[in-house]
Amino acid sequence: MPCILLLLVGNSSGPHSFWLGTPAFAQTSEMEEMEASMREGEPGEDAAPIPTTQTGSDPSVIWRMVEPDFSNLSTELARLAAPPTVAPQPLRTGPVLLNESHVAFRYGNLPLAEELFFAHLALGGDAAAEDLDAIQFSPLLRRPTWHLRWGMALGVSGDTDVTDFHPVLDDGEHGDGQHGDGGPDRQSRDEQDAMNEQFEDEPEFMEDEFSDESRFDGPMNERDRPAPTTQTAPPARTTDPKIEMRLSELTGIVGHTLTQGMQSRFESGKLGSAFQQIKEDPADEGFTVGGEVVNAGDMPMWVPGIVYLGEGNVREMSQKAIEEKLEFLLFVAVNLKRFRNDDVENICRVKVVDCKSGKTLIASGAVDNREIARLTGRPQTLVDKQLESFWKIIDSRTGLTPLPTLTPEIARRRITQLMEDASVSTLRKLAEIQALHRKGWLTDAEREESFQILLGKTGIQILYAPTRDAVPILRNLARQAIQRPSDS
Repeated sequence: MPCILLLLVGNSSGPHSFWLGTPAFAQTSEMEEMEASMREGEPGEDAAPIPTTQTGSDPSVIWRMVEPDFSNLSTELARLAAPPTVAPQPLRTGPVLLNESHVAFRYGNLPLAEELFFAHLALGGDAAAEDLDAIQFSPLLRRPTWHLRWGMALGVSGDTDVTDFHPVLDDGEHGDGQHGDGGPDRQSRDEQDAMNEQFEDEPEFMEDEFSDESRFDGPMNERDRPAPTTQTAPPARTTDPKIEMRLSELTGIVGHTLTQGMQSRFESGKLGSAFQQIKEDPADEGFTVGGEVVNAGDMPMWVPGIVYLGEGNVREMSQKAIEEKLEFLLFVAVNLKRFRNDDVENICRVKVVDCKSGKTLIASGAVDNREIARLTGRPQTLVDKQLESFWKIIDSRTGLTPLPTLTPEIARRRITQLMEDASVSTLRKLAEIQALHRKGWLTDAEREESFQILLGKTGIQILYAPTRDAVPILRNLARQAIQRPSDS
């Protein structure tokens, strides 16, 4: 029986628009011009008839016109029939953008994790209600926040050509051993070498495209599960252990104490609540953001939630912290002095810098390795006592409090101030607008106007478009927010 091909040409019944509580989305001028050109091209009464090909009833003519290519059919069928080498990505549950924020954090990309978290808040709705309500207030910074942005840097001065820094070490209770020369024992160095080899042997993973399983903010059904992939999940590493090794090499148990102290403050929520609930290896979050494997950020994390800026003097590191839009910098200064008998004096001081003003907020006393050696008592106990007041001042000066109750007038002034602050990302602004609206301090119209001022029609789409359409927009905004000029 002969095959018959029918070419159906449809015409739109006209432009459509929808009302969202704001001026309707009008048809663009490009669309009008396109329709006009289509109407001009339609044949009229005087137009010449379109020539047709007389095929008769012979199907071979149509076959020659189509000329299908089956050369790759066997290869494609074999590929589809082959079993997958690894299981597909896990079935994600919960808010997509929040899950992706957790993925970015677990893979050491704090800037992307922050922006995706703000994107989750900017989307609003019931899925973000708990996180919106978790907003706190920084009395020192005088602004609401979900996460204080901390950085850490090292500075080495004096006789910097020494190779054995003679830091203060413990008395053996933690297995380090106390040595007369103040240097690390052989066991400690072997452990560090083993850790270095472990991370150097890890395979490199290139970015790869996956099916976008995150097109809506909720659990996926079986139909939406991405196709199996041959790429295994790269190992998640939130912090870079080489930073802790360098800190320990220079400062001994002083660095260990600082690490434990700041990590405990992150875990207890003293640095904010944004990333407190992240699990180390969840089974339902995968390892991609928008279908792409997450790469570590340009600034690795020293402890969870605190990035490492590198080594330099305090002025250089403070300037770098300002450029990275950090709020506080913990600066560890190490001064070295070598004597004729090759003994080394190692004096550590720690300070916290307010990155907005550039002023030192807190400065610890000096921890001198030679003085610690002369004192009676465990070195760890002596260091803890030396830093005790330092921790108290950190908690009192940089601590967070519940968000105070605002009047609508104060909330509007806050939004005006927020709009003009170039150091705050657009998604961070949208997140705070949503939080103040949820508190009842901004009206629907004020929230809508704020979104529109910041992003135009895109802001209105985020508020009113279906979630599956808003999520990719917000994800792209998060990626754009962390792009550097050299990347664009």
